[in-house]
Amino acid sequence: MSSYFYDDKGNIRLELVEKEAVKNAEDFCRRGLSSSQLRKFFTEVKAFEKRLREIDTNEYFQKTLPLIKMLKAKVSYASSATSSRDKVPREFVNFVCEKIDKIQNKEDFKAFVLHFESVVGYFYSFSR
Repeated sequence: MSSYFYDDKGNIRLELVEKEAVKNAEDFCRRGLSSSQLRKFFTEVKAFEKRLREIDTNEYFQKTLPLIKMLKAKVSYASSATSSRDKVPREFVNFVCEKIDKIQNKEDFKAFVLHFESVVGYFYSFSR
């Protein structure tokens, strides 16, 4: 079951929560992503995760997937904010869009959440 999120043995790729998460976090910090913007999108992802945990059916996931995919539009909109203070850097937009495009099922979404959570943790260590 090798895919973007998983290795050929079906395990979540360690690079997602280590090297790639560190690189993403450092890049977002360097590009000026604010912690409030990062938290805004992460909170929304975690809300989806909570709902999917409460109603753990494939049918519910398929109904929720379009809402998850809508995050791409939301982050794109945030990148065009009129205030530079509130503007989301293009690198973060690319991150969200590219990762969400790779989500095909519940397992992919769970791996994405884990990756995003790692990015958030590392981000705060770089933003001090």
